[in-house]
Parts: sequence; C-alpha cells; structure tokens
Amino acid sequence: MNPAVAERKPKILIVTGVLWVGGGAEKVAANLGNYLVDEGYETHLLTFYEDDNKYPFRGTYYTLNEKPPRSRLYKIWGIPLRVWRIARYIKKHDIDMAVSFLEEANFYTLVAKLLFVRRLPVVVSVRNNINKRGWLFKILTKHLYPYAKRVVSVTKAIEEILKKEYHLTNTTTIYNPIDTELVKKKTAEPLPTEWQWLKDRSYVAISIGRLTHQKGQWHLIRAFSEVVKKFPEAILVIVGEGEYREKLLKLISDSGLTDNVFLAGKHNNVYPFLATADVFVFSSLYEGMPNTMLEAYSVGLPIISPDCVSGPREIIAPDLKIDETVTYSRWDPDFNWNGFYGGHYYNDKHEYYVRWFQNERQNDVRMLERILFTQMYLEKHNIEYKMMCYRGHIIMHDKDTMSNGQRALYNKIDWSKF
Repeated sequence: MNPAVAERKPKILIVTGVLWVGGGAEKVAANLGNYLVDEGYETHLLTFYEDDNKYPFRGTYYTLNEKPPRSRLYKIWGIPLRVWRIARYIKKHDIDMAVSFLEEANFYTLVAKLLFVRRLPVVVSVRNNINKRGWLFKILTKHLYPYAKRVVSVTKAIEEILKKEYHLTNTTTIYNPIDTELVKKKTAEPLPTEWQWLKDRSYVAISIGRLTHQKGQWHLIRAFSEVVKKFPEAILVIVGEGEYREKLLKLISDSGLTDNVFLAGKHNNVYPFLATADVFVFSSLYEGMPNTMLEAYSVGLPIISPDCVSGPREIIAPDLKIDETVTYSRWDPDFNWNGFYGGHYYNDKHEYYVRWFQNERQNDVRMLERILFTQMYLEKHNIEYKMMCYRGHIIMHDKDTMSNGQRALYNKIDWSKF
C-alpha cells in the first residue's frame, strides 16, 4: 500500500458487473459501499453494465456502460479493452484497494492488477459454488485467485471447496450482512396495491429468487401441487424475474395451479411480502449464501429448504458440520426394507443406511434403492409416468456379481418403465 495512505483513509474501489435490483451480490456490494462511505472512506463503485433500476449508492459511481455482447467472439475481443479501462480508472483516481464481486469482476480486476497496477491489493468475493461453473472459470480460479490479497467466500462450504479443490491458502469466510434497522423500516411499508389481497388469505407461502435453472422453482411448483390437494386455499407467491418465466407459467397452467401459484415479478422491497407470508420456501439446486433466506429469517418466518451445497445448512442448522452426512427420513413405512439387505436386519433402518453407503463401492446399491423408492412413491400416490432414466450401467448390471441385497432390489424394480 502507498505509504502516503497512512496519513489518510484508503480510497476503495468496488467492482461488480451491474448494480441491478434483484441480485443478491449486487445488493451486498451496494450496502458495503454505502457503509464505507458512512465510515468516511472515499469509495468508488465501478460496473460493466448500466441498469435503470439499480440499488442506491452514495459514493462515486461509474459505469463502463458496455452493451451485452452479441456473441462469444465479440466478448473475447472486448477483454483487453475492459481490463485496460479498469486499470485506467484505478490509476486516474489513485485507488488504494479494490474489492470485486462475482467471478467475472474478480477475474478482470485481478488481470488489471497483474498487468498494470501490481501494487494494488485486491480482495475478491466468491458468491457461489465455483464447481457449478464451466471449465474456463475453474482454470481461472486456480491460476488467478492466488494473486488476490484475500479470497472471501460467503459460506464455510465454499471456502472448503476453494481450499481443498483449488489449493488456495488466502481464503476466509464472511457471511452476508443484514441491516436489522433497515429491515424494520422496509417491513412496515405496505404491499403493492395489486397484491393487497394477500393479506386476506389464510395460508401464504413465499419464495424469492431469479427465475433461472439454479433456483429450481419447477420443483417447488410441483411439490406445491401436493399441498393444494390437502389445503385448496393455499397460495404460493414467487417474487423474482428471469428467463424461466414462460416455462414456469406453463407448468403452473398444466398443473392446474393458476388460482394458487403466482409469479409476482421483481420488486425493490420484498419485505412486505415476507411480512404477509406464513412460511418461506426455498428450492435452489445450489447456492452461495442466499440473501433471501437471511431476509426471511430476519422477519421471523419459518423456512423450508433443501440441503443444497452451500448456504441453507449454515443458516438453518449451523451446529451441523458442513461435510457431515445427514440421513433424511425418506423411508416408506409400508415397505419391508430390512428384508432386502442380504438377510441383515437392523432395528434402526436409518443407521443401517448410513453404514451401508459410507462405502463408495455401494453406489450401485444406492442408485437401485433410489429407483425403487421413486417407483414406490409414484405408485403409492397414483402418479402416472411414461419412462424413467437412470445411469445405464445399473440396468445392464451383471446379476451374478450382485450381493443378495443388490439382487433383491434389482428384481423388485419394474424395468419395463425404462
């Protein structure tokens, strides 16, 4: 750091792709910037793209105002220019430290440092499970992140991935913040006029998130159809926008849920929705640290969530180790599971399940059991299906090499459905 900085507070640059309302990382970037401004730091925030509906920021805001790339080749040609523009801004404003959010901003900021401003300490923030990204992101993570002053993950689970699989030694975990005073203020605001009717409903479930593949709302909608069978008055409101909107609308219509499931779109203030709801439901396939779950938690809502990689476990069950195997209750009491494992009987089926599947060589047994359980569930609930698809080598397994338990499971499955 420049010795002159000792006489003043350092100038800080926050770099992120865009500051649009609806993004969790973008909200944290804006909140961090505003906090630093209030603490007396000269704080700049640089984005690659502009959005009319963005989070408020009280510091110096600058956007490269790039247009979304028309093609992958167009984006590749733009890489050197973006790197140079970031470095130019850093030099022009004599920035002392940079903090970047999300992989794209992380990579570009680190390249600008390495090529043009090597003196600059850069703190990168990893907001999601990097293993869900493509091969190029993984290579860049491995080769660029060691040059960061610190790699900040939003959960311990993500930090473990970075340490164990990418061999990083400069990691730490900082959970996303929640401004409790701001929560109280925003919760007191009224629902939008077109959603006032929710206050008169007896059971309202709410989910918040972008309508994308990662958020898995199609699972939530299908599961909610079972809720509606028992509680016809139940309502599910999904707040958020994204490219899956039309697909989800079709699923809602095909499932006969147009009077029960509603896509509310994007809203600047989600807290009135949370304050009106009876429960918060979550369906992500993978996560970082879900801000929406923290927001629901902050208003005291009960939370239903899958135990996906990173996030929910550290919020809902912080006493559990992040790598601890949890056996979930998914056994059908009407089925004699004990009779299938080579004649072995255990009073605690869950205990046996854990002991049996700790051995990775028993992956085939696990898959067979999942197939059988799925078929049993569909049959029990009279759910029609035309075909099932699982790993091919399970179907072609040599029964002569199977254990008694494997063979019993294999013979019980209706393979005509494959």
